[in-house]
Amino acid sequence: EGSHPELAPVATGSHIDAIPYSGKYDGVVGVLGALEAINALK
Repeated sequence: EGSHPELAPVATGSHIDAIPYSGKYDGVVGVLGALEAINALK
């Protein structure tokens, strides 16, 4: 449970590839964006 269990949960998802040369932002922006969104909601 979070700090406000009466509120609905927040879910997000992304991936980080272990494939060389998969793309400059492949997955990393999604992971960091989700973390930043949660940080902004605090």
